[in-house]
Parts: sequence; structure tokens; C-alpha cells
Amino acid sequence: MISQLTSQQLLINLFLLVLLGFGLSTTVKANTSNTGKAVAIYYDVSGSMKGPETRWLAANYSMQLLSGLISVDDELYVAKTNSPQNFQLIQGQNEINHFILSMQQEPIPDGGTPYAGISTLLQALDKSNKPAKWLIVITDGEMQGEDDPDKGLTQKDYEKLLKPDMELIKRAGIKTSFVLIEEGANEQLADLWVKEVAGEKIIIPKASQLPKQMEILAAKLTDRDPNGLKFNKQGSKVLVQSIFPLRSMVVVSQGENNIKVDKAYLQSNAGNRALNNINYQIKSRKDNNQIHKYGTVTHLDFEQPIDLGDEKAVIEFDGSINSIELAILPEVAAKLNVNVVDDKLQPIAKNASGFYEVCMGQNIRLQSSLTDNNNNSLLKYTNDSSKFEVGFANGNQPLLSTYDKSTGVFTTILTAQNQVLLNPYAKFPGYFNFQSDTINIQPINCEREVEIVNETKLDSDLMWVRNINELSNEDAMTFSILIDGKAVSQNEIESWNWKYDQDRWQMQIIDSKVVFTPKTTCCAFIWSRPQAYIGNFILSVNTNNKYDTIKYPNNLSYEWRLPSGIQKYWWLYGCPFVVLIGFLLLLAYLFRIIFTKDRFGRKARVHIERDGFRNSEPLVRSKDLLKRWLWPSKRESKSINGITFYAVGRSGHSVLVSGKSLEEKHSISNWMYDPDAKVQADVRLDDGGLIVKEGVNYNTPEYRMQYTTSSTTPNWPSNSYF
Repeated sequence: MISQLTSQQLLINLFLLVLLGFGLSTTVKANTSNTGKAVAIYYDVSGSMKGPETRWLAANYSMQLLSGLISVDDELYVAKTNSPQNFQLIQGQNEINHFILSMQQEPIPDGGTPYAGISTLLQALDKSNKPAKWLIVITDGEMQGEDDPDKGLTQKDYEKLLKPDMELIKRAGIKTSFVLIEEGANEQLADLWVKEVAGEKIIIPKASQLPKQMEILAAKLTDRDPNGLKFNKQGSKVLVQSIFPLRSMVVVSQGENNIKVDKAYLQSNAGNRALNNINYQIKSRKDNNQIHKYGTVTHLDFEQPIDLGDEKAVIEFDGSINSIELAILPEVAAKLNVNVVDDKLQPIAKNASGFYEVCMGQNIRLQSSLTDNNNNSLLKYTNDSSKFEVGFANGNQPLLSTYDKSTGVFTTILTAQNQVLLNPYAKFPGYFNFQSDTINIQPINCEREVEIVNETKLDSDLMWVRNINELSNEDAMTFSILIDGKAVSQNEIESWNWKYDQDRWQMQIIDSKVVFTPKTTCCAFIWSRPQAYIGNFILSVNTNNKYDTIKYPNNLSYEWRLPSGIQKYWWLYGCPFVVLIGFLLLLAYLFRIIFTKDRFGRKARVHIERDGFRNSEPLVRSKDLLKRWLWPSKRESKSINGITFYAVGRSGHSVLVSGKSLEEKHSISNWMYDPDAKVQADVRLDDGGLIVKEGVNYNTPEYRMQYTTSSTTPNWPSNSYF
């Protein structure tokens, strides 16, 4: 009886320890309690659960244990078959306690087992941000679809419900387990899950065997050994000393008395340090000779991993523990690392469906290592290496592996022949039973026939003969590419390494075809034109895939011919001729820009005095500056008050009036220049010269002007003679 109770206690708890499990990725963490997990349970409370009393009792008691094993950082989603569209989310210690109390009420089984609850829970898991996700279905009957519930799950249900759900499972990395209660239960759905998403299927022939069968499930799914740690009882105390660094422990107790953990601490010569202690109590509503009436699940969390010196854990209960069954399940501070690589040790990536696609007949290497948090091999903690089991299993059959002491890596070499599901695992009695995601190896036929088809238009003599000046892509040398008779994508063509005569030909990829045209260039004073040439076009390619068989066309004879007549000379010399003419025009323009300087200065002004009032006017407007510099004029002019000024000389410092220079004494219309006049000493209109306009009376000028540049200012004489 005692051994049976121990088995029940361990099995149920370990089944639930699925939830304390491990990461579902290539690197499988053995200690996921820090990051948390999401667990969804679809619980069958249909009418068929009214069967033997132990059926609902065992399932109900298991749900309590399961809830107690959920950490305060975890998420528990529970949906029942009598309300499949609704689920309950349980988080935190208070909610867990409340849920366990609610589960202690006797269920009232009724109704059917609709599939819809599975979809509801999967959607909830998909929205969760927890790294590890589980779906567990506990049922004793056949699932009902939406198409025709009386017929079970139909093809329409598969297309509408099951297929999308299985895609979600693969995409979100959800681990699935089906627990089928009752001999003869329909296994169709569970078998589909096993095939498509590598799920687990456990059959319970009789409800009374539920605890024992769950122990089998626990051994497959949990990262903690179902046997638990060895310990010493001392009255109301339990002493535990580990050979591995531990992150936490779960203490499960069952008995007729309601005894729980009072306190726990780590004891060493350096002093004690307390452990975080969380208790969950479970109980059976009815007495039953197969399951104890009371039970507790206690979480003991370490702020730091228990060290491997003289430190040991001391667990004190609030009563004598002689009559209760105990199991202490350790969480080793370690991780199981898994890699899938090829012969060159390059990682093999998963495809969109989560499979490892490898070429048929290719050797692959499956690598696994068990390390502590500092990436040291866990083998360093014990000399008893014979107890370690690390490797891969095909079903229940372990594969041969070799161990490299220098790297701490176990390697299994496998030749890809048929699809195979492999389960990475690591075991050590009493401590752990790590298992990662199932590795799905899917061999594919990598051998391809790559055919290069010549589509070039040939002459009657089966040669490619073209006038160079008439070439176009449509009439060039063109090849289409086929892989196993189908057109290949342009991106793949571009990734290949093509080999051809690059001195004479240039390659383009147009509409997934490869086009070659004679290479020509024309640039400034360096130009190159193809000359008349006869040769054989030879083409090869490296597709970077050793499994490709490449079928090439026959070598293609070709001839380049220059056009005849005037077109020939234009083809040969047109480009350099155009470049030369353009260059000469550029020189002429630059010469005009640089050397045309005979213009008014940019700030030259004419100052005017009339009847005692003075004003000034620029000879050059600011808006004309850009025009003056882009296209300068040698004879710039400006009319002011009917008098036209012309810029001459360097930088506009000399001026012509009405086309005549004022360099010597002369008369221009009614203008007078007199170098002997004292007040007209600077009348040259050069750097402040003065112009006096003659009025009716010579001695009474009508008005006067003065010219200044950027370096001069007006110099008005004070003599009233003017």
C-alpha cells in the first residue's frame, strides 16, 4: 500500500511538473521557473465522468496537484467541457489557493466533449508572452466537432478547426499532451496530434490506473526525475544535500493528516539562510483507499543556487512526518543545449513547419551538452559519470552517441534516409530528466537538374551574327534557366556564380533570363568600341549546390560585324567627335567667363544733384548680377536721364558717354569737359569724375552727375560756379 501511495504521489506531481518544465527551443533550459510558463488544461467533466468513482476523483485530485505546482510567476488556463468557450486564468498565490479550494468541491459531470475548448485555450496560449507553453487535454470520450456533433470530428472540422490549430501549435511552439481515459477511447485526434505536432498520447485503460499512467507521462515531459532526491528524516525535519547546484525544490507530501512545511533554510558552517516558502494544500472531498485524504505542495526557492560545499537544505514540518509520504523534486541550475549541424558543423535551420530539412543520404550531427549556468559541463560535479544519460532517442530507443571530454558535447551521427522524430534528453537519477522539443528530421531530394536553354536567334548557318549598332536585348544572346523543368526565380539566378568572357560580354538578368550583349564603353577621352570579331561563346555556372546537375547548351559560334557606310564611321568615331566638340564649346564659355572683364563695377553708381537735391542710382541692378556672370557682355550700357553710359577698360573703371571717351577735351552734344577748370579736376568720370550739364546759361548748370565705384565716394565741389 505504501509503495502504491508513493507511486501515486510522485506520478501526479511529476505529471504536473510538466509546468515547471523546460524551454521549448533549440537550447532547452532546465530551469524555467524564473521566466515562467503558460499551461492550458482542457478538463473533461462530461456525463461519462459519472463512471467509476475513482475516475472523476483521480482527475479532480490531479487538477488540485497541478494547480499547486504552478509557480506564482506562471499562468494556468483551465477550460471545462461544459463551458468550452470560456476559460479561467489563474495567476499568483491567492488565485492559486482560491482555485484549489474551488476544485475541492465535488464536480457534477454532464454534457458532451466539444472540441471548441481546445481552440479557445490555444488562442489564449498564443497571446501569452511566456516562453514555455503547454496544452494538456484530459478526456475519457470522443471529441465532438461543429459540423455534425453526432459524427465526431469530420473533414470539415479538420479544415476549419484542427488544421489552423495545428499550425498555431507549430508556430507558437506549444507542447501538447493527450491523456485518454478509458479503454477503447477514440484515438484519432491524439494520433493526429502525435503525427503533425509531435504531441504526447497517454492511454488510461481504467480510471483507477490514472495515477500510475500519469507517472509515465511525467517521466516523458518533466525536467525533474520522478524518483526525487534522497533525503534523511529526523523527527519533523528533512535534511537534503545535493551534488548539483540547485535553483529550487518542490516538496510534495500526502497523508491522512494535514501536515505542511513550517519553515526551510540552508544550513552551513558559515551560517543559515532562509528559503522562500509557499504552501498549497489539497484535499479529497471523499475518502478513498487509493488516494490520501490530504496533501500539500510546497515551493522552496533559493535566492542563489545551493552551493556544493557543506551547505544543505533543512525542511521543518509542523508535525510528525513519519506517517506521510514525501517526495522532494529538485530543479538543477542547468540547461540542456541541442544543435543540429551538417558535416561542416554549420547549423541546419528549421523550415516554416518546424522541420529540419536535410538532403537525402546526407550525414547530420546531433549535438547535445548539459551545462550549469556558467556553461561548465555538469559532469564536473560528480565522478559518477556512468549515471549520466545524454543523447537522442528515436521513440524509446536511445541512439548511439560519443562524448568529447574537451568540449563536453555528446554527438550522434545520423544519415538522413527517412523522416524520423528524435527526442533529446538528459537524465541523472533523482535529479533531472530533461527533454527538449522533438527534433523532426525530414529528408528531401536535393538533386536537381539545372538546364540552361539557348533562346538566341541564329542565322541559317547556325551562327549568331549581328551588326553591333543594331543590338537589342530581345535580339541579343539569351538563355532561359530551368530547374527540374520549371523556371527558376530571378533571385536564385543572381546568387549563382556565372563564368563567361567578361572582357567582351556584359551580362544582364531580365525576367528570369540571362542576356549577354557585346561590351561597349564611351567616356570622355577614353573610349572602347567592339571591333569585328569571330569566336565561340562558352558559358558555365556554379549554383553553390553540390547536388545540382547542370546541363549546358552547345557552344555558340558568333560574329560581331560593324555597320557599313557612314554608319560605320559614326559608330567608331561619333562618340569621341561629340565629346571633342562639347569640350571646345566648354573652353569658349570658360574663356568668356574668365577674361571678359570690361564691365561696370558691381557697386558702380551715378550720383545726381539737381536744384539742391541729391540722389544716386546703381549702374548694375542686383537682380542682373547672376546674368552678368553666366553670360558676360563686353559692351554693357546703362541710360540715365537720357544719357547712355558704356563700360570700357578693366572692371568698368573707365566710361564712355554717348560712345565717346572723355580722355581729352572735347564737346559731346551739350556736355562739356574742361580739364583746366579748377572745380572740374576730376571730371574724367574715373573714380569720382564730375559731369556738368550745360543749361541755357553756361555758368548756371542745370544739374550735375558724378560716377563712383566700390572704392570711391561722391566728391561734390562746394564752389557755387556750378
